[in-house]
Amino acid sequence: IFEKQNKFQQADQMFRQGIDTAEKAVCSVKEQNRLSYADSSPFYDAYILFLIHRKNRLKALQISERGRAHSLMDCTNPAGKSAGFNLKTVQASLKRRGEILLTYWVMDEQSYLWVITPSQLRLFPLPKFADLGRQQEVLNNEIQSQRRLEESPGAMALYQSLIAPAAEAGLIPQGSHIIVVPSRILCLVNFETLIVPGVTPHYWVEDVEIKTASSIAPLLRQPHKPSNAQKELLLVGNPSQVTSEFPALKHAESEMKNISARFPAQSSLVLAGAEASPQTYLASDPSQFRLIHFVTHGTANEMVTMESAIILSGPKSAYKL
Repeated sequence: IFEKQNKFQQADQMFRQGIDTAEKAVCSVKEQNRLSYADSSPFYDAYILFLIHRKNRLKALQISERGRAHSLMDCTNPAGKSAGFNLKTVQASLKRRGEILLTYWVMDEQSYLWVITPSQLRLFPLPKFADLGRQQEVLNNEIQSQRRLEESPGAMALYQSLIAPAAEAGLIPQGSHIIVVPSRILCLVNFETLIVPGVTPHYWVEDVEIKTASSIAPLLRQPHKPSNAQKELLLVGNPSQVTSEFPALKHAESEMKNISARFPAQSSLVLAGAEASPQTYLASDPSQFRLIHFVTHGTANEMVTMESAIILSGPKSAYKL
């Protein structure tokens, strides 16, 4: 109401009070249940839109980051997670790492992409939640049916929606190291599978190196150092079917073979069939491998998110990792 009356200072105050109230309430929820809080109750959306309409793209980004950090919030000071967000600190870290940050916020009527480089902050409007959801579903169907690159219009469409605005603005040079911070439905998108259209269509991962983060803040706290892994590949998948809920995957065996053929046997470990169990995975000392690849089902528990799992072999009481 205040916003519609052009009482912007009062509107801003009310938005902040609303978020404070919601965050105090969520602190009464068990910690393992907080991860789905922002998606199921998007208290931050209206405030982010208000800030963007007021051309305050930086504060809107700070509030989106506060929304992502809800599950990690210190309930003695829930607002503290966003208070420490500083653009100059983020850009200095990106400069040291040689990286570019793409952080998304998906909403019902309009989505947004912030692009942060060591020297710039840009904001781009994107399609709404429903449109991105439809595109994501088409992409997933293309992957599941193993469509050839030139027969994957969904992967091209999603590239045009999510990446092209920044790429066409010259913000993503060839060979860039990209950090993607997805939002809502985009958490289901494998950005490596997006296809760059043109005379020679190709996967985006052929142009850039991509990694994904849940939010900006934890990423900046992690030391940036090269891996000292002693071996190359831990490949786990094509498990024995334990329950009809998770049937055998049609292409799992061929995927396992294609991947393992690209790595020397002496620096790889392949766990397949009955060997692909949570117990054998943990016993393999996963930290010694540079790459870990799973070829199997995953299940997301949206109510108790820490009960989400990767589905492997084993007895019915112990087949989830």
